[in-house]
Amino acid sequence: MPEAEQFIMQFTRHERQIRYYIASLVTNKSDVDDIMQEASSLLWKKYDQFDPERPFLPWAMKFAYNAVRTYRQKLGTRRKYFSNELIEELAAVHEKEMDRLDQERRLLPTALQKLSEKERLLIQHRYSSGGTIQDLAETLGEKPDALYKRLQRIREKLMTLIQLELETIS
Repeated sequence: MPEAEQFIMQFTRHERQIRYYIASLVTNKSDVDDIMQEASSLLWKKYDQFDPERPFLPWAMKFAYNAVRTYRQKLGTRRKYFSNELIEELAAVHEKEMDRLDQERRLLPTALQKLSEKERLLIQHRYSSGGTIQDLAETLGEKPDALYKRLQRIREKLMTLIQLELETIS
């Protein structure tokens, strides 16, 4: 697959998360748009340095963080919304949270295997079909509210299984 296609696939998959990350560090919407544009440009220019064996999002977040810092330096005399220390602290917290989410994502297949077959099939049917709860309820002959509740209990069970696994790893 050509490099441009790979970049577009990776970037579009994570664009919203990158934008939210920037917005968590900057309060002005137009500043967020400007920084996102700068970060996107930098990501494209540096994509040849990306190691495809590593996750794209953490790599991209570093560019977003640097774009925020550069933008703030350019502001100069304009009022700064957050101190540099707070921005660094927010970035560190975000990175730690991303690591935790990545661990949970890696443990999900193991947790799914611990569900009953009926629970696993329901989760797979719900999230792989792309349909709505209403569609799924009609297919299964259930009421949507009951299905929402059942899926919520299964998701909570999955989260508990993942948390238990994380505790044994730590």
